Amino acid sequence: MMGKTHFAVGTATTLLLLHPQTVKSTLLCAGTAAICSCICDVDVSSSGSHKGMTKFCIGFGLVALILGVLDWRCEIGLRNYLMNNSSILRMLLGIVLLMGICLFGETQPHRTFLHSFFGIACICGAIAIFLPQAVPYAAVAMLTHVALDLLNMRKVQLFYPFQFGKCSLRLCPADSFPDKVLFWVGSGVLLIELAGYLIFFGKALIS
Repeated sequence: MMGKTHFAVGTATTLLLLHPQTVKSTLLCAGTAAICSCICDVDVSSSGSHKGMTKFCIGFGLVALILGVLDWRCEIGLRNYLMNNSSILRMLLGIVLLMGICLFGETQPHRTFLHSFFGIACICGAIAIFLPQAVPYAAVAMLTHVALDLLNMRKVQLFYPFQFGKCSLRLCPADSFPDKVLFWVGSGVLLIELAGYLIFFGKALIS
């Protein structure tokens, strides 16, 4: 599947299944899902280009910037919420470990380590160090990514580093018509969800 499809479907699915109840948890859920729905594809790099890692870093920075601006302009208190649930040392340690896992994953063949249950567990473990409340969001987003890739033609090594259990449903190639349909459906559901949250939280603030 294309990156935009993973983003739309992964974020929409995470919000739908975990249904955060506060403004802070909704922003954390959407931000985490946006990043982790695409983090598995860090391994698309080839010939030392670091293309996948570069895209991840840019995406991570953009999501952090958007959340920071929303927190500042709307006085949501997200920064205080995050700092109260983690120390600076833990945050630095967790982020460094997360980047290290991604760098290792970048060196592995596509749809192996970062598309496996072991890889997902490693990413969630790193996130748990500095932001444990985001782990469920990360897990659902990454599992959604893997589920979508199982529809493609190339096999996914679910049980990395073991060779058994590689599977593919071979239903549609990436950037095919079904891929585009999934993108538009995911985008539509995501927009409806976000509009619903805006209305719900808007009414709560007014009342």
